[in-house]
Amino acid sequence: LLFALGPEFSWARGSEVDLPMPADLLSLFPGLDQMGTTLRFMTGVAFVLVVGLAFLVESISVHRRRIFASIVLLLIAAEWVFGTVPSVPMQARAFQPPAGFDALPETGAVMGVPIKSKVPPEAHLWNGLVIERPVVGYCKTSILDYRERYGMVNYAQGGILPNSATIASDFEHMHKNGISYLAFLVPLPGEDQFKRSRTRIEAVLGPADAAGDGVIGYRTLRPGASPTQD
Repeated sequence: LLFALGPEFSWARGSEVDLPMPADLLSLFPGLDQMGTTLRFMTGVAFVLVVGLAFLVESISVHRRRIFASIVLLLIAAEWVFGTVPSVPMQARAFQPPAGFDALPETGAVMGVPIKSKVPPEAHLWNGLVIERPVVGYCKTSILDYRERYGMVNYAQGGILPNSATIASDFEHMHKNGISYLAFLVPLPGEDQFKRSRTRIEAVLGPADAAGDGVIGYRTLRPGASPTQD
């Protein structure tokens, strides 16, 4: 449970407190230090709770409190159906891709770039399930690493303004490396926030190939560029 709390302590969304956390110990172990979702440790917590709950139900039945035991079992069943059981990927298959993916090419990976923020790995995985494409920028190579490579990514994350040569070079390099679509993600809710982010991106990169539902999308193969890939 302590590891599942993660590396950052926060009272509310967006208000982190700089405190040492148990998950910081993971940085001492090669491999585990790359874990981006410490919530996975809740699997072990759930297993222990289920075992304890089984002993509780057995104790109740031994003492012939069957009505109470039935109520407990019904509550568990209700939690299973309506509560916290993950529905991904099954439920994700029922979603339509965001409008910002309308210009998605038939092949190639997608790079998801949060604008001036970050999104949890689950969001990238969810996008991958909905659009049925590999999504890069969160696992083997993080978005922080891509900031060092691409001026466009650095700009979207709050960095300096890229010039036209950098933009053209970034698009070309992405396409040659199998990334066919660049999706800027707007994590903060609200239509006004999305419009401001879209205006900021389009003022530098030009009109988006598709935009909507929190996603601003660009094909990395720009008009007039060679379609070859490495």
